[in-house]
Amino acid sequence: MTVLEKARKLPIYDKAFSLLVLQGGLRPDDQIGELRWSDIRNNPDGTPWAIVASHAEFKKPYAFIIQHLAPEVSAALMELRTLLNPKPDSFVFPMMFRGCLKQDKRSNCQIMYRRWKYNFPGMLTPNLLRHFVKRANRKLGLSEDGRKVYQGHSLENGMNLQYDSLDEDRVEEFLQEQQNVIPNGPCEILKAK
Repeated sequence: MTVLEKARKLPIYDKAFSLLVLQGGLRPDDQIGELRWSDIRNNPDGTPWAIVASHAEFKKPYAFIIQHLAPEVSAALMELRTLLNPKPDSFVFPMMFRGCLKQDKRSNCQIMYRRWKYNFPGMLTPNLLRHFVKRANRKLGLSEDGRKVYQGHSLENGMNLQYDSLDEDRVEEFLQEQQNVIPNGPCEILKAK
């Protein structure tokens, strides 16, 4: 069974987290750990559509995550949101301790990695999956800047997005490109093999 197939069969908290790592290539500790429901943009029908986030807690606080969500990630986040019934400023992945969610506390790096190792023993680490996502997005034709913001890297060559300002037109350009080039996420490349 592949990592993706296994992720699809997990309980919803672990499924949403795992699909976000697999399809998004985000770092579990700061990027996913600091993600809040207010960072997720929704379609008019309320389904999650994209992540647009930047937090001072990120390892790269000057870089935004601008990421169109693959349909299966969107569905998993919708299911998780229905289960949690969170406030907008709540963490998407709150701390889970002995089966109880603590919505006002974020899950820490060690817990996130332990959950990953428990669910995927002997399989790829999130760090290696970040590299897979980067290569897959390149092979699928996503532009260099589109790949950078997809995984929360800063733009260079005079096009830096500043932490305190966000050009909405530029964000929409990135999201539109991602939706057109990788509508089902970078794991789509696995189906071609």
